[in-house]
Amino acid sequence: MIDKQTTAKKLKKSAAMAALRRQDEEELDAAYCSQSAGILAATSSAGAKREIRKRINT
Repeated sequence: MIDKQTTAKKLKKSAAMAALRRQDEEELDAAYCSQSAGILAATSSAGAKREIRKRINT
């Protein structure tokens, strides 16, 4: 017969591991999104600077 206490411990452990994996994935997604946003901000600010220079020089 399977020991109920051991089974409960295994289930808790696997649930905890699944939660950690989800957290890691969410953190990776957040880091990727913030990195992408940083790149977009840098490129858009570079574009804005170019536009300002064009207007000043004309």
